[in-house]
Amino acid sequence: MKKTLLSMAVSSLALVCALAAPATAASNEYTGLSRPCPGPNQYYGDPNDPTKSWECSNGVAYQFECPANLWWDTTLLTCNYPEQVTVDHKSTTAAGPARLRLLPLGLTGLHAHVDTGPGIGPWADVTFTAADGTVLCSAQADGNGNASCDASPNVLGLVADLLTGYTATYRGLGDDHDGTAAVVRSSSGHGTIALL
Repeated sequence: MKKTLLSMAVSSLALVCALAAPATAASNEYTGLSRPCPGPNQYYGDPNDPTKSWECSNGVAYQFECPANLWWDTTLLTCNYPEQVTVDHKSTTAAGPARLRLLPLGLTGLHAHVDTGPGIGPWADVTFTAADGTVLCSAQADGNGNASCDASPNVLGLVADLLTGYTATYRGLGDDHDGTAAVVRSSSGHGTIALL
């Protein structure tokens, strides 16, 4: 009888541990997306979605998605509960000069470089805005962290705002808007605009 109770207790404990443990990288599902690797064969967290990761193999990065309610943990290299993902990188975004042409009205050469930190892929989504907050365009950074786009603002009154420059923003990864830890903190950089 004691053996049966002990066996049941051990089985129950094993079941509780199995249910409480996060899923491993092997349980991730391939999303069907791939792109060139930015570096050696390794894992990268997705810079735009904490539930996704990239695995580089032979020069190709393959995107995987964690099971429901789990985030990619760049320290453990596996999916984990969001509250257990303790990485808190500070990203940097630097914007460069762009050009404003009057006929036809448009901006050329809006560009930024984003560094999302170690263990995070370089493919950050960047939003370019005018001084008044008007979204000019958006772009995804390449394998070197560089994003660029051209814009055709349709409001002539925006020209004065544009001459004060533009802002390139990476929104970060995870939630840093309420003061809680994020996987990667948001960042922005100011770029100048010259009249052609």
